[in-house]
Amino acid sequence: MLKEKSGIDLYGSLIQGHKRFVAEIQRAIEKDLTFAVFIECTEKEFVAKKFKGGYRLKTKSKVLRKIIDTFMERYPIEFVWCKDRDDLRKKMCLWFVSEIKELEHPSINCNCPSCAEITYLQGL
Repeated sequence: MLKEKSGIDLYGSLIQGHKRFVAEIQRAIEKDLTFAVFIECTEKEFVAKKFKGGYRLKTKSKVLRKIIDTFMERYPIEFVWCKDRDDLRKKMCLWFVSEIKELEHPSINCNCPSCAEITYLQGL
């Protein structure tokens, strides 16, 4: 399962929509789905609230850092921090491709054309 969020969206999910976000993660776990959240800002920018709309938010940076760390410890969730929208798209594509590769070819040393393309894309 994949979620795309801006910095302000993630903040809302972690602070205001915490229960709903946790319920969504738990449903994904129950269905044995891999869960990743792609965020359109870097981790450093997020914690410092240096994203669009972040300047008016009240939660302190230390608290945001702790919430992110707790989520990653408690749930099998991957936060993928991206510099901008182009970086986000590239990382999403690579994530999907690697998930497909893992499902189709769990062998690390696979040399099929699909896996060769993944290796090429990861080098970009």
